Amino acid sequence: MSPGVYLNFGCIILDACQVVIGARTLLGPNVCLFTAAHPLSAKARDGMRGPEYGAPITIEEDCWIAGNVAVLPGVRIGRGSTVGAGSVVTKDVPPGCVVAGNPARVVRVIEEDVVERFPRAGGRKALEIPGPDAPTAREDDLKVLMQRLQRLEAEVGEVKDELKRRMA
Repeated sequence: MSPGVYLNFGCIILDACQVVIGARTLLGPNVCLFTAAHPLSAKARDGMRGPEYGAPITIEEDCWIAGNVAVLPGVRIGRGSTVGAGSVVTKDVPPGCVVAGNPARVVRVIEEDVVERFPRAGGRKALEIPGPDAPTAREDDLKVLMQRLQRLEAEVGEVKDELKRRMA
């Protein structure tokens, strides 16, 4: 296990294959990492006599896996990602994303240059992007922000297209 990893109460790791947990990663209560699986066919499973297979799980650095999450065999969770409580992660998670649900899906891209404010702490804004006149804003910073904005616009377009498809 890497330095700074925190496992909360009730975590279960079924390690029929390798499990890698990156530095500074947090696992909430009752997180389950399952590298082992069985055939779907009852005939192939044959009770305890059937085959068991597995695939490794990799959780990269600086991730937060919230409580009651299940991660299935063969999944890689990208650096800096967050998995929402109660999610079932069946596929790889890209770096720097928030995923949630069953099955887990990307619900947000995490912007490292923004300051999050939480309503319980008295803040009203969810995100605050530094303005171009900020003393630390350099041309490179603005280019990075523009690239992130373009990625977010593309994601919004994909969500709109999906909503249109569902409404049709």
